Amino acid sequence: MSKFGDAFQRGQEAYQSAERAKAEIQDVFRTLSADIEQQTHGLVSTSVMRFTHPGKIFGPAVMGPGLTTMMPLANTYDALVAVAKDERPVELCTVKGGPYGYPVTLTFPGHSVAAHDRESLEEALVGVLAHPEVAGKLKLAMESARVGGASLPTAVPAPSREQ
Repeated sequence: MSKFGDAFQRGQEAYQSAERAKAEIQDVFRTLSADIEQQTHGLVSTSVMRFTHPGKIFGPAVMGPGLTTMMPLANTYDALVAVAKDERPVELCTVKGGPYGYPVTLTFPGHSVAAHDRESLEEALVGVLAHPEVAGKLKLAMESARVGGASLPTAVPAPSREQ
């Protein structure tokens, strides 16, 4: 096989590996959300959302043929958020992944943790949840959901058996 064919094969294997890693990362975040929902009796869940804020750094922008100007560059990032019923999401930490899935870097007050596999990602998320500022945000989200009319779930009656 030529070196191009060999490179093609390595690229295909790398793609498959990255897709498996990304699916694993999504599974960890789904498990986190389910656990938070269970702990808060359905009042709060979590998800990873993309945010875009106007940037403070300026860069060139093309206005037309031969015309350029300086425009603010947008700041786009992903964040783990707490979502209470009928409330705006609250950022808990930033999440930065790479094209290969891992490493995933979680940044929260005073910490930046790089996770290189499922186990280290789970441990990093444990650290996020145990952080006092993050815990405070989750507590406020729960209280906000309660005040907003959400209540603790009640038992759902079993479906009737119609004949």
